[in-house]
Amino acid sequence: MKFARIILVAGSAAVLAAGSALAADKQAKKDDDPGFNQLDRNSDGELSRTEAARNAYLVKRFKEADRDGDGKLSRFEYLRVMTAKDVGTIKEKVAGDDDAKASASESRAQSDDPGFNKLDRDGDGALSRTEAARNPYLVKRFKEADHDGDGKLSRSEYLRVMTAKDVNTIKEKVAGDDKKESNASSGATKSK
Repeated sequence: MKFARIILVAGSAAVLAAGSALAADKQAKKDDDPGFNQLDRNSDGELSRTEAARNAYLVKRFKEADRDGDGKLSRFEYLRVMTAKDVGTIKEKVAGDDDAKASASESRAQSDDPGFNKLDRDGDGALSRTEAARNPYLVKRFKEADHDGDGKLSRSEYLRVMTAKDVNTIKEKVAGDDKKESNASSGATKSK
């Protein structure tokens, strides 16, 4: 029972971490990471090297991700390696480093979120409405995100609202995967 709780907490943390990076990497994910359910073509709950071949990141790290050495990735092993990737993306997003990888920069541009440090032009550690104006999502939710009502967003307020956005994105993605899986199992096809 205690082990199950630990797994549940760890899984929840992994989902939150993955969700935080999803918004920043949304377009790249569509092209580069179809998700576990889409990769698992034979629906056995594990990914073979052949199934994982549609995810370039996973191909490069397959041996590292295969923690038990059985030649297949369980859902947990898959989530672990993809969460590590997403945590790296989060760090780059929050830091707003000029030296960040090109793919992370492209992802930020596509998600309309340059990151906290790039938005904070005056370097005071808070975002004014003017500074937040470069992120359309923040503009719409500025008042809601400003929990202390000081007219500025602290780093924690920024992270709270962006993480909530990312969690919603991952919920939508999971719901979409479940819907596709349900349609596939019932023999229904998705019309375009």
